Amino acid sequence: MAAEPYIDITDPAYWQELASYDLRDAGNLMLRGRYYLAGLKCYKAIENSLCGYYVRDNLANTLPAVVNLSDFAASVGLLERLSTAEGQLFGQLQPFKDAAQSLQAKQALEQEYDSEDIVILIARTRACLTAIYSLPNVE
Repeated sequence: MAAEPYIDITDPAYWQELASYDLRDAGNLMLRGRYYLAGLKCYKAIENSLCGYYVRDNLANTLPAVVNLSDFAASVGLLERLSTAEGQLFGQLQPFKDAAQSLQAKQALEQEYDSEDIVILIARTRACLTAIYSLPNVE
């Protein structure tokens, strides 16, 4: 039996790679008309980038649970370092996570967003990831 590969959750590059995969998957899901899932992948991309930011600056072996992007970003001192538009993106993405337990909420998001909306959401998510990755470490 092959050994399981070691995953170092304290390595920010691990989280950046996950965020990159999530963003790529969001684009693929959008092309298939799966708008709710594309939005959820945008949420996950931001969540993973926040985890990378957290471990980079805190050198933590454990991560706090991310329930709300804005609250988590504020708790690690990131929200005030980002633009208002980036902070608003967190609020726009939150319903995708919150709807995960509700079929009606998922269906409502599927109806609310079309491919153009998701293209914009993906572009805003990509820009936000770039902003997060470009921030210097907290001194």
